[in-house]
Amino acid sequence: MTDKAIAFHLPAGLDAEVNGALEDWRSNGKVERLWRGDATLWSNTDEAKWLGWLGIAGDQLARIEHLNSIADAIDLPVPSQKYTFGVVKAAQARSDFQVLAQ
Repeated sequence: MTDKAIAFHLPAGLDAEVNGALEDWRSNGKVERLWRGDATLWSNTDEAKWLGWLGIAGDQLARIEHLNSIADAIDLPVPSQKYTFGVVKAAQARSDFQVLAQ
């Protein structure tokens, strides 16, 4: 993998509009408000029902033991490989990835 930067350029008018919107979000704490589920960032009509996805990571972390038990019970094959995800997990636990090269 190489360290190549990705560059893009917007037309001047659009560039100014995008930069203005970014500055508005920065200076008015809108990112924090978004993560709090603040529907007033938009029209404050029905947007609140669209923001539930923001908590999905925390919801899933609260269930991590259950999810791990499911993953342990179902040892699926890794696509295009001779081993399963269980083998990968065991190799990670031992810091022994040679088994995956065999």
